[in-house]
Parts: sequence; C-alpha cells; structure tokens
Amino acid sequence: AQAAAVSAPDRSLMTLAAGAGLYELEVSKLAASKAVSAEVKDYALMLAKHHGESNEALRQLAARKSVQLVAEIPADKKARIEALQGLSSEGFDRAYVDRVGIQDHEADTRLFENMARDASDPDLRAFAEKTLPVLRTHLDAAKTMASNRRQAQTPAPQ
Repeated sequence: AQAAAVSAPDRSLMTLAAGAGLYELEVSKLAASKAVSAEVKDYALMLAKHHGESNEALRQLAARKSVQLVAEIPADKKARIEALQGLSSEGFDRAYVDRVGIQDHEADTRLFENMARDASDPDLRAFAEKTLPVLRTHLDAAKTMASNRRQAQTPAPQ
C-alpha cells in the first residue's frame, strides 16, 4: 500500500538523491586519501561521514516506502570521479573543492530545495528539510576554502 502512495515524481527525486549521495560518498573517500591539503582532507572526511549518514537515512526511508533506489553511481558522476582521479597534488585539491564542494553542492542544494518544496510524500519532504542545512554547511565550507585559496594566491599590493 505504501509503494502506491509514493508518486512517480517523488520516486524520481529519491532516485536522484540516492545517485548524488553515492557519488558524494565515493568521491569524498577518494579525496580523503588523495588530497594534499589537510583542510581538504578534513573536508572530504566530513563529507564522507555526512553523506554516508544521509544515504543510510534515504535507504531506510525508501525501504519503508518500498521504493527501489539506484545501487550505482550515475554515469555522468562516474566520469567526474575519473576526471578527478587523473589529477594530482594541488590541482586535485582545487578541482575537488570547486567541482564537488561548490558545483555539486549547489546542484544538491537545488535538488533538496525542490524536494522539500515539491515532494508530495511528507516523509520525503522531512528528509529533504533535515538534509538541507547540512548541504548548505558543506557548500559554505567549500566556498570559504576556495576564497581563502584565492586570497593566498593574490600578491600583496606594492
């Protein structure tokens, strides 16, 4: 009975969120081992922890609603991981912060804002509302790291 209660748009939102979550977890594990900067490593570990928790919460919600989630990272996101794997040292750190920390978290935040606003299932809306502040924290932290990096690279006025 519950499976029928989850609309097709809500199932789609859950599937998108699951794919994004799997990607965030995997790419952050990569960054935790590959990043040069301690700040980026710490950020990646935080993301891996938070996205792991969020993935599990979504998995449990989907199980209660009899919704089958994706088990693999979407192809476009796999390609992003592969592109990052090819980078080294500071280039990796910069790309991880810019792509995963900023670009991906802007997209994740939009997805979860849409879910919180548009989902017809109240449990899915509640999940999105609970997750949004964490995603915003991740985005803000990445923007701060990127800004600090730019400031450190700017030569002092003569």
